[in-house]
Amino acid sequence: IITLNLLMTNFDYYSACKAKLDKVVYRVTFNSISEAIRNVSKGVNHDNE
Repeated sequence: IITLNLLMTNFDYYSACKAKLDKVVYRVTFNSISEAIRNVSKGVNHDNE
């Protein structure tokens, strides 16, 4: 029973950490994509001039 409780606690902790990590990864990825789109837009605008 003790090991089961410990396992559940670890699982909850792991889930919380994973959720935080997923948020961070999502945010970083989103920022990178936004940055890339901006750079491409700048490049396209520059070519048009």
